[in-house]
Amino acid sequence: MGAVYYPMVTARGVNMEWLARRMSYAVRVRTQPMALLPSIHAIAHELDPSLPLTEARTMRSIVDAASGKTRFAMMGLTLAAVAGLLLGSIGLYGMLAFATAQRTREIGVRIALGAKPAAMRTSVLRQGLELCGAGLVLGLVAAIALRAAIRPMLYEVSATDPFTFVAVATVLMLVGTLAAWIPASRAARLDPVRALQSE
Repeated sequence: MGAVYYPMVTARGVNMEWLARRMSYAVRVRTQPMALLPSIHAIAHELDPSLPLTEARTMRSIVDAASGKTRFAMMGLTLAAVAGLLLGSIGLYGMLAFATAQRTREIGVRIALGAKPAAMRTSVLRQGLELCGAGLVLGLVAAIALRAAIRPMLYEVSATDPFTFVAVATVLMLVGTLAAWIPASRAARLDPVRALQSE
C-alpha cells in the first residue's frame, strides 16, 4: 500500500507543539538500532532541544506487536493441525492394522499351502502402501485445490509450502507402513496348523 507525505507546516490550523509531541520518527541504520539510540537522541536534541523523544522501538517490535493476534491464532491452528495429524495417524494405523488382522487366517492358510512368509509380508505391505498412497494423492489434490481459501490465514509460510507437504506425507506413509507391517509380521509367524484348525 502506498503512502503520501506532505509537510505539516504548510497545513492551516496545525498546532506544531502538539504535532511534535505526537510524531514518530523513523531512523534506518545498518547496525543494531538500540546501540545507536544515544547518538540519535543527541542529534535530535541538537536540532530542537524541546523535542521530546520518549519511546524508542525497533521496527521488528512494532511489526511483532501488530501481528501478535495473528501469530496467536496461527499457533492455535498449528496445534490443531498437529493434533489432527496425530489423530489421523492413529486412525490410519487402526484401520490398516484391523484390515491386515482380518486376513490373519487367510495368511496362515496360504503359508500352510506353501506360500513363503516373506512373500506374504510383502504382499500385505504392498496393499497397505497402495491404500496409503491413494489417500495421500487425494489429500494432496484437495490441499492444493483449497490453497486459495487458506492463504489469507497463513503467517510467514506459503499455501504450498513444500516442507509441510513432504513432512505430512512422510509421517503418514511411515504410519501406514508400520500399520501394515506389524500385523503382517504377526500373521506370517502364525502356526499354519493352528490357522487351518481355526478355519
